[in-house]
Amino acid sequence: MVLLRLTAMSFVVGIALPAAPQAADEQVLRVPSMPDWQLIHKVDPEYPAAALHRRIQGTVRFSALIGKDGRVETLRLISGHPLLVRAARKAAQQWVYSPTLIGGKPIRVITLVDIHFQLDPSGNPLKNDNRKPEVTAAVF
Repeated sequence: MVLLRLTAMSFVVGIALPAAPQAADEQVLRVPSMPDWQLIHKVDPEYPAAALHRRIQGTVRFSALIGKDGRVETLRLISGHPLLVRAARKAAQQWVYSPTLIGGKPIRVITLVDIHFQLDPSGNPLKNDNRKPEVTAAVF
């Protein structure tokens, strides 16, 4: 019985704590990806030497909170090879988007960010390609 209460209490506390501070009436736009034209400053990741040596390739995916000023406020890892995550995070934290406006006012955005690590047949890193799906939006 005590274990059940602690589990339920932990669950409630996890829900009550927001991912980032925001006003109760502040809207957050959720989109699967940001349009290419909104990315005004992009930093490509450096391919980690250990991953390059082992020929590790793949995509690192983050959930990103983009602030009203267009800067990345937080990144939460969703998936990716451990040897690629640090380089991907370091690059994505420097990205800047043009602010997203609704009704002429800037709004925070939650989106997915994919950073691709690929090697050519010779084992050399290919330039990062951020393929984006069609954008659909919902205001929460």
